[in-house]
Amino acid sequence: MKAREICMAGCLLAVLAAPASAQYAAPVKIPDAFATGTSDDRSIEIGLAVDGTGGPPYPAAFFGDVISDGTAAGTHVLQNAPFAVDVAAVPNGVGAYMVGTGPLHSGVQLYYTDGTEAGTQYVSALAALIPEGLRKIHGFVQDALVVETQIGRLFVTKGTPADTFEVRPNVFGLTSVEQVSIGANQGFVQIGESQGSHILRFGATAKETVEITPTLPAPFSASELTAFGDHACFVAGESQVGTSTYTALYCTDGTVAGTAPITHDTAGAPFGIDQGEGGLQRFGSSLYFVPVWKPDPKGIEIYQSPWVTDGTAGGTHSLTISSTMTQNRIGTADGRLFYSDYFQGTGLPFSVTDGNVQNTHEIVREPWEVAQQFRGDRDNPTLGSAVFFVSLEYASPDNYPQVRRTDGTAGGTFPMPYPATIDSADWRPDSDVKPVILGRYLLVDNGGTAASGIWSFDLDGIFNASFD
Repeated sequence: MKAREICMAGCLLAVLAAPASAQYAAPVKIPDAFATGTSDDRSIEIGLAVDGTGGPPYPAAFFGDVISDGTAAGTHVLQNAPFAVDVAAVPNGVGAYMVGTGPLHSGVQLYYTDGTEAGTQYVSALAALIPEGLRKIHGFVQDALVVETQIGRLFVTKGTPADTFEVRPNVFGLTSVEQVSIGANQGFVQIGESQGSHILRFGATAKETVEITPTLPAPFSASELTAFGDHACFVAGESQVGTSTYTALYCTDGTVAGTAPITHDTAGAPFGIDQGEGGLQRFGSSLYFVPVWKPDPKGIEIYQSPWVTDGTAGGTHSLTISSTMTQNRIGTADGRLFYSDYFQGTGLPFSVTDGNVQNTHEIVREPWEVAQQFRGDRDNPTLGSAVFFVSLEYASPDNYPQVRRTDGTAGGTFPMPYPATIDSADWRPDSDVKPVILGRYLLVDNGGTAASGIWSFDLDGIFNASFD
């Protein structure tokens, strides 16, 4: 028998007998890497880069001015790149766009990099159109980049003046972006002005821009604008439930005619939305939310179990489980939603659903909860059946964050190991920066003061480190 086959059998028995977290090696720090974002929207972006030798593009992580293949040896700092506030990898292409202050131009401007020094350039073509500079990147709608300026204007661009346009309502006076959410093929933005707010649909070209809220009472304000699939929902207006008034759930297909409130469930009972509880959660082509209702004559306010909608009244229903979904939840690319419940007895229930009642169940009940408030820009990283996320540990004195792994079972839900080279007090994974998968590596942003930066877990190290 070959040495690899002997070890495959022996090592597998050892792994099964070891603690669950021992299946993975402790993370190592990527040199000179640090998250440079200044808001909850910062992220580690996964895309394709080139090395300048003429070889094929390779999978890479972009964060700030750092490019990495997940290893220390494959990490380098771009000297021409800006101190980036936001980074967005080009979908189905090579490189990434960055917004930041860099050595090639003063002010916060747009840069592009293909992963090399020579391929890192200031996008000067937009300077005349956007003289005030940029504040952040909202992502891509189709093949066009969506950026917000320092004074709250929203632009869509492909990098040249000819294909750059501003998304704004047909009103005079100053306007300011309030919310942006991008779905599968179209984006939605709420823009405020002196008479109220407007919600518009936009695409990669100017002709796709449509104001979808003329039929709503004006002025009005909205919140929780969330795009999913080819729809978007938001919370606005009023929903009368017995003697109580709540805000209503509005959904739209991107047209004026297809924009309407959903105020009753499939059985005809009225419900409303409490903006402070639950929020809206994109999940593939569906949206999860937690309705609230106050039945008469008792007048008892009840937060219901999680609901799901496809953006239509006929496609809105309850998952009919006893637990109640909090804002803390994570979506995955393989069709599952994991979430923490409100406190019930000892521990916090951690549950999973795929949108069907029969597949919605509690996994474990322990003193921690999901830390991230995912708002639809990307899914949590998965590798096989495993998903990785950041949790808040309530058994600790300061509710420290932790990196956890789950496969939807109690035995497959456990914390990842601490770094072996630092004090545990310096391991504080940032719950605002979603972990990402890059090949066999899980990249996590650590906020600990003595060891801040990007750390890499080798998820395939048990066998491959010695034999491949």
